[in-house]
Amino acid sequence: QLSVTAPILAPFGSFAPIYVNANIDVADLSDVGTLVTYGYGLLWKPVAGLSLNVSTTRERGPPSLTDLGGPIVITPAVRVFDFTANQNVFAETVTGGNPGLIADRRRVLKLALQLDPKQRGPWRFNLDYTRARISDETRSFTLLTPQFEAAFPNRIVRDGAGVLVSFDRRPVLTAQSERDELKTTINWVKRYRGRGFSQLLSGGKPGRKQAKSGQPQQTGGSLRVTLTHRLVLRDRVRIAPGVEPFDFLSGAAATALGGTPQHRLNASLRRWRNGLGLTAALGFQSGTEIIGPTDTLSFSSLVTSALRISYNLSRRPNLINRLPLLDNTRISLQLSNVFNDKLQVRDQSGATPFAFQEDILDPNGRLWRIALRKRF
Repeated sequence: QLSVTAPILAPFGSFAPIYVNANIDVADLSDVGTLVTYGYGLLWKPVAGLSLNVSTTRERGPPSLTDLGGPIVITPAVRVFDFTANQNVFAETVTGGNPGLIADRRRVLKLALQLDPKQRGPWRFNLDYTRARISDETRSFTLLTPQFEAAFPNRIVRDGAGVLVSFDRRPVLTAQSERDELKTTINWVKRYRGRGFSQLLSGGKPGRKQAKSGQPQQTGGSLRVTLTHRLVLRDRVRIAPGVEPFDFLSGAAATALGGTPQHRLNASLRRWRNGLGLTAALGFQSGTEIIGPTDTLSFSSLVTSALRISYNLSRRPNLINRLPLLDNTRISLQLSNVFNDKLQVRDQSGATPFAFQEDILDPNGRLWRIALRKRF
């Protein structure tokens, strides 16, 4: 790997600094060969607290070990929704690796704007635009749609009556994929200083372990709030030359959970102080649809939520002195899907196909976890 950054316009007079950067990465991988990735870009800082970055990369990406060499597994009587017949069937499925996969070719253009109004103050704003074009991309299609069957007829086996018998779900190579995305991020960070939790309990006196080791307990903490919005402007894949591309924003099936949501909103709060941590996350994704030859499936919007509270027992010197085994131990309580929101799927008649029942797509719902982590 080699990366170089150099100024091409020094900060003098009324000119703002401009930097040029270039990088190259060479990797030699078994079963794939030599892969070369290179890129270059410009960084401009017109005023204090504002930076603009333009970069482009040409990258070779290998398929994963699982996609390339995973064991082939044939499973009988798997529930599959056949969009061509518009019904649920039980068919044989084939999963595993595909040794015919090759490294993809990626061309990525990024435009980034970062605003730090007070220069290392609590607020920071980021606006990022990414344009990606990928050739020979490895993809897995878990839904049997007419587009997939037309592009890969050898992956589908039907009987004389047209009923699905076998569906090969192993990853395939696609001719080209296109994805354009605009991401907006707002960060707010507040840092605190103060006495340690153990000192507060003991009236300001350090614990015995602290006095013996001579290492003061870390005090203070931080509060971080992050808001993110992702707007997908384009997401489509052309499986093979001459085949109509899959447009995941306009009715094509990206995964078993529908197409690609055009909007994703995420908010997170992270609070840490004196060994006590709180993490809360809230997300929203817009609804999608899958357009079949005889019916359309509508996938609802979805709200995701999570809450996690943790405590580092090492912050209690008196407890550690009595029970040394608890040193470097953290206990946490986690709650997933706080609002128990589940994806709802409806066809044009308002019914839900059996393969898309709420409890099949998400059998857990709201989930509690208690975790104990010990570092030796």
